[in-house]
Order: sequence, then structure tokens, then C-alpha cells
Amino acid sequence: MISLKQHFFRLLLSVASISLLVACGGGDSEPEPQPTPSPSPTPSPSATAAIEGQLFLPDGETPLINATVYIAGDGSTNISKTSGMMCAMPPENYLISTCTNDEGRFSLPAINEGMYNVNVFKGAFSLSFSVNTVGADGGVFTSDAVALSTDLSTGDTRMAVVTGIWDNMENVLAKSGFGQVDNTGNFVVGTETFDLFDGDSSIDGYPAFPSLFEEDTSTGRARMFNYDIVFINCGATEFAGDVGVDPTDPEVAEIIRNYVNEGGRFYATDLAYDYIENAFPGFIDFYGDNDTHAEVPETANGAEVGQNSILVPDATILDSGLQDFLGASTCGDSNDESCLSGDNTLSIEGFLFGWAVMDGAHSSAENLTFYTEGDIEILDNEHINTKPLTVSFNFGEGAVFFSSYHSEDHGTLGFLPQERVMQHLIFE
Repeated sequence: MISLKQHFFRLLLSVASISLLVACGGGDSEPEPQPTPSPSPTPSPSATAAIEGQLFLPDGETPLINATVYIAGDGSTNISKTSGMMCAMPPENYLISTCTNDEGRFSLPAINEGMYNVNVFKGAFSLSFSVNTVGADGGVFTSDAVALSTDLSTGDTRMAVVTGIWDNMENVLAKSGFGQVDNTGNFVVGTETFDLFDGDSSIDGYPAFPSLFEEDTSTGRARMFNYDIVFINCGATEFAGDVGVDPTDPEVAEIIRNYVNEGGRFYATDLAYDYIENAFPGFIDFYGDNDTHAEVPETANGAEVGQNSILVPDATILDSGLQDFLGASTCGDSNDESCLSGDNTLSIEGFLFGWAVMDGAHSSAENLTFYTEGDIEILDNEHINTKPLTVSFNFGEGAVFFSSYHSEDHGTLGFLPQERVMQHLIFE
């Protein structure tokens, strides 16, 4: 495009040329008239477009709530998040960012049209997809619905699950899209996109629980460090042997502690609490522990005093993020029922004889989040107390999650409310 200044200089050159022709006797004819230059139009600002879309868990049905959505940038035009929701800040410099709502929907404000990579992360999970906003209809580009991937070959989140007699967290993972379930709602072995470790002699052809703590010769570290998330089901064998790992073994506790400190996420349910207690004794005050000796693990199995076959029909939800997730989710055999009771409480089952009871947090503990609590019965005198039932805490770069109840001790076609709780925590 020719600028006004360039036109001006061209005009001067034209005048100079005419004068030169006259001076040199270029004839009596008048020179041809030259067109009067007109100013160049001022460039209009680049067109802009907003980016909207919807995100789901790998099942393609459950909305990914409070996920961070952003477009990376060099930071020179860093813009604050565009909503007041609770998602985390982007892990790198960004141009724009927002959070998904309770339907998994997001809306990034208008920026110059072009090709962009939209980045998403929530907990240990992330994804990126490309959009081309040029020519967006009405200045808004709407992407197709996107689900988290389970393709480990592309570097997606790696998970390890240790089987146990009394709980089946693998059922929840499968129903979340990380595997398949049969017509009873039970996980179909062999369909998983996570790694299984045999902790109760229930599966053939899979590595045993102890191998998770053995050295991987390719890295020189315990195999546990190969995973982003590790789940240990209630009923995993807790004595050293072919399929068992002793939680009181100092080397086992040190590996778990270092794994979480370096960014790993560690989940355990009910009787598997000893793995948490021995690695992190200063956080959760389990029943029977002496708070004045918080840094010393209590005697193994000391908290296993919960009354058999109880139901907590009205557990209180203590975390607003969990409340939002459950309010937006469905439960029941056909997943067409509310996950919440009429008073926005939570019904929890799956308490077997001698389940592990928490009293609360140690007085010196920090960074704990209690998600649910309820009135429960204890074996020693059968009295009812209000106790926490679900908790997490941060340690170093990672986090630990525990529930006193089972995520699912039997197959169900749809989601139990407590399965939804676990599902929410997986992506925290």
C-alpha cells in the first residue's frame, strides 16, 4: 500500500520531470496532466473473534467443570482471567484465560482472528487443540465439543491402580471413559487405559503390587515415579509377599512421600489408609492417634473401628467445588437422578466392618481440604459422632486424597453419589 508520504514524493518527482522536459526543449506541446494524488486509506483494525466451546471427561458425557482454558502468549499482553470461577491460573504466560462452567462450557474473549492453540488443564490432566477463527460467524468461533483423551501414546496422564478385595476404584475410572464396564457396571479387565497392579491375587497376567516399588532399570527409580496418579484400593494386601506391600516399611513410606513431593497424586480408600499414615503422619488425625505425637505414625490398623453396614444418608458437603460438580452431575442406574439429596446433602454407603475413621486434622497440619463429613457409628461404644469422610492435602508439588468409605464395593450401572465424589477428586 502506498503511503501519503510516498505519494507526495512521487508528485515532486513528476513536477521535476516536467520541468526538466521543458528546459531541454522537449517541444512546444504541453505535458500530459498528471493525476492529483489522493490520500491512502487508513488501515482498519484487524478483525477479532471470541472462542467458545464445551469440554468433557473422556466418557464424552460428564462436563469438565472449573478447568482452566487459555491461549499462551509471551506475557506482554497478559490479560487476567475473564471469570471469577475457581479454576487455577495458567501454568505459563498467557494472552487470555477463563474457566469452564458447570456445563463444561467456556468463552474466551475476542482476540485478533487467526490460528490458535487452545490449552486446557485440570489437576493432572491437560489437552490442547487448534482453532482457526478467521471469518468467524458474528465474531464468535464455536469449536466442536472436546473430551479429554485417554491415548497414552500421546503423552496423556498415566495412572496406576492397585486392586483390593473391598473396593473397585477401577470401576469409576472405567465409567469415566478410561475403560469399559459390563452389564453389571463392573470394569472389564483388559479394556483399561491405565496400568493395573495385582494387590489381592484377583487378576492374572498383570504385575504384582510390590513391583510398583521396585526399580525401573530404565530410570533407576521405583516404577511408581512413572505415573501421574496412583490409586490403592481398600483391601490391597498389606503384608510383604508376592502381592503385598507393607505400609510400615520405611522404604515404602519414603518412596510414596518422595513421589508426592515431586508432583505425584496418591489416592487411597478405607483400610489402605496406613500407606498415607506412615508416609505423612503429620496431616490426617486418624482415630486412636495421639495428636501430641503427630509426626509419629500410629499403630497399623489402629483407626479401623467403624461400625459395619452403616449408611450416611445426609453427609454434609464442605467444599463448594464438589457441591457444584455434584449439582451438575447425575446419578442412579440410568444416570437420570440427582446426585444430591433434597437438602443438598450426600448419601454415602460402602462402610464395611472396621472401616478407617478420621478424627480430623492434626493441629499443626496445613493445606488440608475436607470435602464431606457425617454422623457415623464406632465399634467401641456404638455412639454417633460427626467425622470427616473425605479429605485431601497438598505435599510438595503433589497431593494426597483419602476417603473412609469405598468408592464402589460392588458394580452399579450408573454412578453412585460417592463415585461422583471420587470422579471429582480425580480431576482436582
